[in-house]
Amino acid sequence: MSLISMHGAWLSFSDAPLLDNAELHIEDNERVCLVGRNGAGKSTLMKILNREQGLDDGRIIYEQDLIVARLQQDPPRNVAGTVYDFVAEGIAEQAAYLKAYHDVSHQVMTDPSDKNLNELARLQEQLDNLGLWQLDSRINEVIEQLGLDANAQLASLSGGWLRKAALGRALVQWAARAAAG
Repeated sequence: MSLISMHGAWLSFSDAPLLDNAELHIEDNERVCLVGRNGAGKSTLMKILNREQGLDDGRIIYEQDLIVARLQQDPPRNVAGTVYDFVAEGIAEQAAYLKAYHDVSHQVMTDPSDKNLNELARLQEQLDNLGLWQLDSRINEVIEQLGLDANAQLASLSGGWLRKAALGRALVQWAARAAAG
């Protein structure tokens, strides 16, 4: 069975369709290369396969429990915040809690005031109640494996390091989907 099967896919944003009764089958362990001229719909096809864009007609069948993650075509630009914040946004629903905890724990290192320590304790309890410690560990693990500094500001990174941060975000998104089952 195919990991992904697309049948009779149709998608159009104008008079000329991007997909016209298209078929696609991706098998397990198959390597796929997507090549085409500008405007041919390569990025749109990737968005469709990643469930970010729907079809006008046709259907896509995914193998059960298949997780698809996509690395953005261009490195992120003009994004504020730390590498940790950016990578954590790969798991949007939980990112706010994890980012707040990470920020306050970093503040406690330089200012261990009662206010910061109380806020850190409150956030730790929130992470406990929501069961988010495993995701926090996964984010830090991915950042470390990619050789990134979790506290580095994105604005200070070169294009290559920004791509690594984007890869980390995609990997964390994949891990979060896998953990959710």
